[in-house]
Amino acid sequence: MLVKLFIMTSITPETMEQMLAKAMDPIHASISNLTCKVDDFQTSLLAVKATAETAQTAAANSLALAQNNEQRIIHLESTIIAQQGQYKTLHEYALKIETHSRKVNLKWEEIPEERGESCFDKITKIVTDIMELTTDNIIIVSAHRLGQFNNNKTRPIITKFAHVGQRDSVWAKRLKLKGTRIWLSEDYPPELERRRRMLWPFLRAARNMSTEDKPVTAFLRIDKLIINKQPSSLDQLQDIPAPIRLLTHCKKHQN
Repeated sequence: MLVKLFIMTSITPETMEQMLAKAMDPIHASISNLTCKVDDFQTSLLAVKATAETAQTAAANSLALAQNNEQRIIHLESTIIAQQGQYKTLHEYALKIETHSRKVNLKWEEIPEERGESCFDKITKIVTDIMELTTDNIIIVSAHRLGQFNNNKTRPIITKFAHVGQRDSVWAKRLKLKGTRIWLSEDYPPELERRRRMLWPFLRAARNMSTEDKPVTAFLRIDKLIINKQPSSLDQLQDIPAPIRLLTHCKKHQN
């Protein structure tokens, strides 16, 4: 005990200070290291915050761009719908004009075809000999085969008359062709022909439903199906009376 006390009393203040400083060096080093780590962490935290803010800004910009694109898409869809409506209107108007221009025409089918033939002479002979009309009252402006020559197919003949009245006179005599292989029909644009073909099953179904007690008057007028004075277009098949739609549906599945 006395020895320890002697040693402690023999140490000078300078020595004590040095020993204390030496003992504190590791602590200072640890504190300095910890301070560096804290600084690095703060720097990393700031970087993460900056990245998050950048990402948030980018997300906000993307959202704004998406909303803008959505509005543009809605506008484009509206424009397309409007243009489709305009196109349909123009298309129907063009069909109407073409149909009107064909009003003086008639189409003859199943007339035998030969090379070097005269369609004009063939139609004239049918009109005069079978339909019993005179060429004084019926003027055929032109007569020609439709499409390219094909050995395996008889092309129809399109005739154009001087005016609608003469065409109607020939059309009124079409029953005179009964018993021959010749088929006479009105001349329509291909699009209207397609619509008429699709309406034919409904026309047949309507006529099959006609009875003495409940007569059904049905016919095609250009591209409209008229049933008991009620017109329906191909786009209005839902307006066709339900029994006729059902009958057509059943026959389709039976075949």
